[in-house]
Amino acid sequence: MKEKELQEFSGVKWMDIRDLWKGIGIVKTFARYKIGRPRPLFVSYQITLRCNRRCVFCNIWKAKSHKELSTEQAKHVVGQLANYGIPIIGITGGEPLVRNDLEAIAQYGQSHGVFMGLNTNATLMTQERAISIARSFDGVFVSLDGFSATHDEIRGEQGSFKAAIIGLENLLRVKGNCLVGVNFVLTKRNYKELVTFARWLQDLGVVVSFCPVTTEDGLSYQELSIPKQEINGLLRSILNLKSENPKLLEPSVNMIELMRKFLNNEMPRLCDAGYLYLGVNPKGELRICPIGLPDPSWTIGSLLQSNSKKC
Repeated sequence: MKEKELQEFSGVKWMDIRDLWKGIGIVKTFARYKIGRPRPLFVSYQITLRCNRRCVFCNIWKAKSHKELSTEQAKHVVGQLANYGIPIIGITGGEPLVRNDLEAIAQYGQSHGVFMGLNTNATLMTQERAISIARSFDGVFVSLDGFSATHDEIRGEQGSFKAAIIGLENLLRVKGNCLVGVNFVLTKRNYKELVTFARWLQDLGVVVSFCPVTTEDGLSYQELSIPKQEINGLLRSILNLKSENPKLLEPSVNMIELMRKFLNNEMPRLCDAGYLYLGVNPKGELRICPIGLPDPSWTIGSLLQSNSKKC
């Protein structure tokens, strides 16, 4: 198996996964995919709906109910996913750092051979928290949506950019073997900054991931989406940067080409939700997609009440 092919399939930097057992889990999942018997590669666990920002492309912070699992219940969910053979779990929110038990949950997953990732806005990443997070997670991605004024506008609070950069720098100083990257959500408000911003970030030694904004209930996709006449030029500039510095941008060339088709309405979606990708909501329910519609048909079952091997 070619290393490049595996990287493009999983989106994970293979050489950054130093634990052999975790690597074996990913290879097994990839092998099942190649023989036509796919098993989910990645689960996004939305561990909380609580959030300290007000992002324009997200409705999560408007949630009236913040019901979420206890530490032991969350460990049980992670254990169920590990038993099912899920090699990668990404913790997200809301803002996960509002919980003080993330490290215990992540370490539990690691002890079961799972590659544990974290998505955070980093505004709560103090020097002390950065040390424990870097020791507990295999990868951490910080949300940054452009330079200061743009990021603050999108995140709904002045000072968000400064706080996020401080948190990112705190993490980089103590990262050890933890992979550190930046997530950039492409919208009408920031798409012109992506390439310049990525070049600015390269001196920090992070990888940059990006994806187009997706719709959520009550939000106007047209107000957030990139103008159609700008899409091809944007993707050309992204591919040029990828050619100049292949290690800076995380999405593969193939994925960037798929983004072009998605943005031009040539394909209905980018992800393989329900096949290679699943979600878990704060109540511990396994779902086709963590940010999908609240329709019960999107829910597979509760990981608290059923055996994951039977889901």
